[in-house]
Amino acid sequence: MKRARIDLSRQTGKSADGVPRLLVSVRSAEEAIEALEGGADIIDIKEPGAGSLGEADAHARQAVVRSVAGAAPISAALGELRTRGRDWTLEHQRGISLYKLGLSHTREEDWRGMLERARGLVRAASGEEADLVAVAYADWERASSPEPESLLEYAIERGFSHFLVDTWDKEAGALPVHVGWSEIAVLAGRARRRGVRFVAAGKLTAEQLPAAAAAGVDVIAVRGAATAGARTASVERRAVRNLRRCLREVLRTG
Repeated sequence: MKRARIDLSRQTGKSADGVPRLLVSVRSAEEAIEALEGGADIIDIKEPGAGSLGEADAHARQAVVRSVAGAAPISAALGELRTRGRDWTLEHQRGISLYKLGLSHTREEDWRGMLERARGLVRAASGEEADLVAVAYADWERASSPEPESLLEYAIERGFSHFLVDTWDKEAGALPVHVGWSEIAVLAGRARRRGVRFVAAGKLTAEQLPAAAAAGVDVIAVRGAATAGARTASVERRAVRNLRRCLREVLRTG
């Protein structure tokens, strides 16, 4: 299978010292600057008030890309695939290299075919600058989405570069409530052996970063932990710096 012609050299998973990279989700250019000043490795664009993978509008994506100005890799959420219909379009912003689509309410449908079509659309719309992330939900039964194990096998088979495990229902607890760190370690190990970067998200806090690192996660994705409080509050550089400090502590003690 032909892979997308995108530069993943700055998205190689863990840093050279073996510490997971920190992805911070932002909704605006101002938040992107706060995240970068705090030490985020990757900037993700989404609207947290619109669900787990809430899509920010094209103007917001454009503003974030301009503010980042090449200082970090950028990904963007596009919502849930099932709600987009079959023949949807993507207004791609140059500078975004990865897009994310959720698979809630697709377990009884041809989710493989749906995902393959979506991936082809993303590649075509971006001139193969961007690719799609394979997104699994830890609370997959609640979300009526594919099981993470099945989706990971599909991602490996089809040559996806990134595999994300997130939570669909943000009111139903953080990632470890649904999938234990030992299970995450098994999935991350399987992904790593096949060259797929493993991303973990789902209301992760600073206190959970050591466990995520120990499980072999390549990228830790946060939103609420990078704000002053609620998930929908604004990203603050002080909170991001605290997360960076926790990751450095992982390096010192690991």
